[in-house]
Amino acid sequence: MSELMDVTIRRILVALDASAHSLAALEEAASLAEAMEAELVGLFVEDTNLLRLASLPFARQLSYPSGAAEPLSGERLERELKVRAERARKALEAAAARRRRPWTFRAVRGQVVREILAAAMQADLILA
Repeated sequence: MSELMDVTIRRILVALDASAHSLAALEEAASLAEAMEAELVGLFVEDTNLLRLASLPFARQLSYPSGAAEPLSGERLERELKVRAERARKALEAAAARRRRPWTFRAVRGQVVREILAAAMQADLILA
């Protein structure tokens, strides 16, 4: 017969990319953090594979809504990633403030899955 373990959740990691889905995950993580009196930890990963792709001479991006193809610029992609990271940081800050929870945010460059797994080692619960 197994006994139920009393688990304390102190740190909730949420992987953010500033998309609608990651912001919804952030709201759920913030609600859990409030209920469990936990810290929110946000992680934004600048995908090195995507950055490498942008440096290839044949890489193209499609514009929305026109569908026009244009060269994929590594510099433009890096700027866009910085903007998205800042948007994610501000969303985390606002969600934590609404629920009066402590928070931290990190933006790292690497392979997305590897970076999330590495950060998960310091968290008690992960939302991605």
